[in-house]
Amino acid sequence: SGAAYSVSVLCFGDSLTEGYCNYGRLFHPYSIQFSKLLLAQHPTALVVTAGYSGAGTVPLLKRLKEVVAERQTHSTKPYDFVVILSGTNDLGTLFMSPETITQNIKAMHEEAWASGVPYTVAVTIPDASCNRDWYIERRTKINNALRYSSSL
Repeated sequence: SGAAYSVSVLCFGDSLTEGYCNYGRLFHPYSIQFSKLLLAQHPTALVVTAGYSGAGTVPLLKRLKEVVAERQTHSTKPYDFVVILSGTNDLGTLFMSPETITQNIKAMHEEAWASGVPYTVAVTIPDASCNRDWYIERRTKINNALRYSSSL
């Protein structure tokens, strides 16, 4: 039962959440270090990683519903927090606007809240090796929208 945990956190998102590195030959999710830090303060905490390499914001929204619903079949309470890092895969494709990507990310937060998760954390899209102006401009636009959103 989830009640045995002092706090439960779902780290959810794309390949960055999954820990994709070294061209997929190695996976080292940020949740490993996050879990160590959290457990130092809350020894009975639970951190679950659900990262999906290659997934864009549209399939991730559907997947989030499934992951949260699965938790509710095994626990009497939903996650306390969902940390969402998404948008990286959509960023490099020009068919989806920064506004649409941002709306999809916000929809993930809304889905988590509607499923009973009281708190969500929006992680901005980190710097990447791509230094093209159009990419940086799109990432900056999305990150600013997430940083300054009154609904997140």
